[in-house]
Amino acid sequence: MKKMKYKFLFLILIFAFSVETVHAQERGARFPWNNGKLQVSENRRFLQHENGTPFFWLGETAWLLSSRLNRDEVGYFIGETAKNGYNVIQISILHSLDMMNVYGHQALPKGFDFSDIDREGEYNYYGAGNDWVLIITDAQVKYVEQLIINN
Repeated sequence: MKKMKYKFLFLILIFAFSVETVHAQERGARFPWNNGKLQVSENRRFLQHENGTPFFWLGETAWLLSSRLNRDEVGYFIGETAKNGYNVIQISILHSLDMMNVYGHQALPKGFDFSDIDREGEYNYYGAGNDWVLIITDAQVKYVEQLIINN
């Protein structure tokens, strides 16, 4: 009889927790960006939101996302990532200096010579893929950690 009471109590607790979790999600607590911008805590040991809520970093790594996938594939990947509850996507902008994206545009056609960087069509096409990742993640995942070069 005593075991039965504990099982019953356990089931009630599970049910109560489940109901509270659903209500929290309905109130918008599921979305961390409702708590304000990210900042370093006062003791400099963790990230928190402006309102003091701790930030839990649940990241998905997709290092070569913007160079290996086309826009439709990026949209699908980010949608699935958001649906699975990730709040950060970690991507790499350049994996090597001779990097090309899926459309065949070179990241650094002149190496580190940026004297002609505003020239139409050379640096803009590769960067457009990275911009697309930022635009689409802003609507779904919200936080993007970018590694500029991994060589």
